[in-house]
Amino acid sequence: MRTVLFSAYLENADAYEKGSVESVRVDMPCDATVLAAAIAQCGGRAVVVDTDDTLDYLSNVYHAGRCADPQELNVLAHALENCENSDVVNEYLQHVTGFESVLAAANIAVQMDGAIEDGDVSYNVYTSHNVDDDARVGESFYEDYGDCLPEISEFVDSRFGCCFDWAQFGRELRLEGSVTPGSDGYFLDTPYIRDDKYTFAELCELTDYKPVGTLQD
Repeated sequence: MRTVLFSAYLENADAYEKGSVESVRVDMPCDATVLAAAIAQCGGRAVVVDTDDTLDYLSNVYHAGRCADPQELNVLAHALENCENSDVVNEYLQHVTGFESVLAAANIAVQMDGAIEDGDVSYNVYTSHNVDDDARVGESFYEDYGDCLPEISEFVDSRFGCCFDWAQFGRELRLEGSVTPGSDGYFLDTPYIRDDKYTFAELCELTDYKPVGTLQD
């Protein structure tokens, strides 16, 4: 039985603009024919009016909750389903903000999954502490990577180490993008993800998704 990542609620785009609240539910990821049938029920032109987000990452995707193209949302679901490192990718999508579109999030998910497989991404999540506190970010990062920071190591190990401002260090790590704090830990940024973007067609191919009547055709 196929795993449902989230359910999308579709509405006829014209009706939605006029305030209609009737909707068709579609569990994603789904086959293109299933989605096409749901879009047909909406009069052939549908938008996503809401989602049942069981993995809590769509809130970080621009317009993923409302007014998204259901075709694109299904591509994201297929991309996530096919990720070998789905737990890591899901964690990343939950904590990173600023995706410019649903397809951009799907693209990053696919690229990140590949980068992890190739060993190009250093990804660490620490759940033994709450890193919403800047001092804890600094301390925990130093505990794991202090050997890679000789100047700071020498200072901390000296008689002046008690004067080190871990909160300031944590803030600097956040600002420079070295770490991304989460509610249960932090993870290192991923600078090795490809800069170039997949096209819609390439992404559909990567996710084994066969688009039917998409707005991008």
